Amino acid sequence: MDNLIAQCSQRLDVFLSSQLGISRNQISNLIKSTAVRVDGAVQTKPGYKLSVGELVHIDYPAPAPQQTSADRLNFDVEILYEDDDLLVVNKPAGLTVHPAASVKEPTLVDWLKSRGYLLSTLGGELRAGIVHRLDKLTSGALLVAKNNAAHAVLSAQLSDKSMGRIYLALIDLPLKEPCVIERPISRNPANRLKMGIVPGGRSAKSAFYEILSGAELSELQNSAERCDKILSTSASDSTAAGKSAGADEILNNRADNADKILTAKMSANETRAARLAENKFLNFKNPAQNYKLPPINLKSFNLVAAKLFTGRTHQIRVHLSSINRHILGDHLYGFKSENAKISRILLHAYLLYFIHPRSGKEVKICAGLPSEFLNFTTNQKVKDEIYEKILPTNVERYFSDTSGWLRYV
Repeated sequence: MDNLIAQCSQRLDVFLSSQLGISRNQISNLIKSTAVRVDGAVQTKPGYKLSVGELVHIDYPAPAPQQTSADRLNFDVEILYEDDDLLVVNKPAGLTVHPAASVKEPTLVDWLKSRGYLLSTLGGELRAGIVHRLDKLTSGALLVAKNNAAHAVLSAQLSDKSMGRIYLALIDLPLKEPCVIERPISRNPANRLKMGIVPGGRSAKSAFYEILSGAELSELQNSAERCDKILSTSASDSTAAGKSAGADEILNNRADNADKILTAKMSANETRAARLAENKFLNFKNPAQNYKLPPINLKSFNLVAAKLFTGRTHQIRVHLSSINRHILGDHLYGFKSENAKISRILLHAYLLYFIHPRSGKEVKICAGLPSEFLNFTTNQKVKDEIYEKILPTNVERYFSDTSGWLRYV
């Protein structure tokens, strides 16, 4: 069930498509099924002209009887957190969140129901329990409500921004500097499959921070290779012995620097939590389908963090595209030359924080990275440096003050 208020005079199907982020064809079917009321009266005409202030109420129809066979639901989804009111899952890339007319494969909602989870009905049966959405090819932390009371409180947090999300992504070009993008988003008038920066669209705000550029990673790789070369030199050679001592010094400096970054301005509890998180990342696991990615040239990608202040459809992808940056594997908004070989979007919902609806305490959840996301580190000697930079405490700290960042409006 959704209640929406028309902000301007426009067609009913256009309004709902932009608000819900689904195609006009799907919206048209929804309207014709008598699921939509305007100011209390059932409206079955997709072309009905809304007036400013009219209330549009949607009663989502119950899904068809479950026809998904048990063998098609024979996969696992990692549960990151669970209690009586909610759970947080690490959604695999390639798994659609909730059923729709165009979705033929099992969804996350199907999987949750098959495992006996009780879910809220506030969003209707089709979106049972789903508090916020993730695109099919995006992986990471997704919040699910088990009852309507929790769902209502959590949905309110999405609106008042007390709930937050930070993503990690690999993009094709480096950012010039950390930036905040505040550009309105709506359905792209030239391509109904895409969203775009549209004057008069819904307000949208994102912040982006470059964690590691391809050039920096190349330098780290070269440094590691020089270290290996020094260490492999025969210890019996006097010159080599001197170089080996130099290599030891380099390695010790690395360890010292890692420790400083990890513990700077952190309490003992925060330090322990960070080290536990680091250990988790060193053991990649993802119950989802493994995507085979081609070798990626080190200089062709840049690791960035993105913080969402609003939750528009394709927001990160659209905002990056507006400054000529694209996520690797994004065939819709990016370029298809090199990215055509990548079968998933390299975007991961990494950190999720919210106020618990019952206890009132802040909850922070980190979704460990899937193995295919960081397969570019295979056979490289720089994993420690990458893990250090993406420790949850460090990623949060990147966005502690965005007041002096470059702004795009």
